[in-house]
Amino acid sequence: MRGILPGSAPDDQKAEKGGILPGSVPQKAVPKGAAPVPDRAREEEPAGRSRNNPSESELLLDRKYSCPVCGSHFTAPAVKAGKAMLEKRDMDLCNRYKNIDPLKYRVVECPGCGYAALDNDFEHISKRETASLRDQLNARSQQMPLSGVRTYEEAFRLYRAALRIALMKGGKKSERAGIALHTAWLLRTRRDSPEGAESGKDYAGEEQNYLKYALQHFLMARTEESYPIRNMNEAGLDYLLAALSYETGEKKEAEKFTSWVLQNRECSRGIRIMAEDLWDLLHQERRLNGD
Repeated sequence: MRGILPGSAPDDQKAEKGGILPGSVPQKAVPKGAAPVPDRAREEEPAGRSRNNPSESELLLDRKYSCPVCGSHFTAPAVKAGKAMLEKRDMDLCNRYKNIDPLKYRVVECPGCGYAALDNDFEHISKRETASLRDQLNARSQQMPLSGVRTYEEAFRLYRAALRIALMKGGKKSERAGIALHTAWLLRTRRDSPEGAESGKDYAGEEQNYLKYALQHFLMARTEESYPIRNMNEAGLDYLLAALSYETGEKKEAEKFTSWVLQNRECSRGIRIMAEDLWDLLHQERRLNGD
C-alpha cells in the first residue's frame, strides 16, 4: 500500500495494564457524531487568572531536547505533569480535558533540521532512519521554533510534518497510524473548542481521512509487528480497530473486532467495559435498522 498522507498531502503517558492507548482511567464509550471542524485563531492570554483557573501558558513548561538527526539542542513547550484535568474519553480513546488540550503539544520539531515526531518517539530513532533523514533533510527544512502557547493551526502543521517525516524515514506502520490518529483527535478537539464554534471551516471530512489512514495502518501493523504495538496488547489494539471501524462506517468489521476482544481472556476490565458498550451500540443499531 502506498504511503500517502491523508488529506491534501497525504502515544501520551504509558498505557495502563490492558493495552489502552495513552491516557488515564477509561470511561464509558461515547460515540461521536460528525460535526463541522472550524479553524482556530490565536487568542490573547487573559491576565489575572487565579490559581484555580490558570491560563494555558501557566500550565506549560519548556522541555529540553537533543535532535538525534542534526544534534541541535532546543526546548519545546509541554504540559506540566498532573495539570491537565480529564473530562471524558471518546470511543476511540481520545481523552478530553477541561482546562487545556495536550494534543497541541504532542509533536516535537527540531528547529535546526525540521525533524518532527510525537514527543515519546522523538529520540527513539534507529541509525538507519537517522541516516536516511540526514540525506533528505537540509537547510530548507529548518523551522522557526515554536514556544509558548500553540494555536490549533500551528499544532496541525506539526502533525503533518511528523507524518511526512515518518514516511521519509520508513517508520513502522504503527508509528504512522499513531500520528494519524492523534491528528484526527486534534481536528476533533479543535472543532469542539469554544474558538472552533466561531469559525465556519469544516474539518469533519479531513478527520475521517486521518481516521481511515490510522485504521489501515494499524491493520497492517497487526500482521507485521509484534506486541506491544503503541503500548497496546492484542485486546487493546483489537478494541481500537473496532472503534475506528465503527467511526469510519465499517460496522461489520467493528462487530468482528469487538467479538474478538470480548473472547480474549487477557482483556483488561477497562477495555472489556468499552467493548461491551460498543457491542450493545452495534446491536441496538442493527435492531433499529431491522437487520
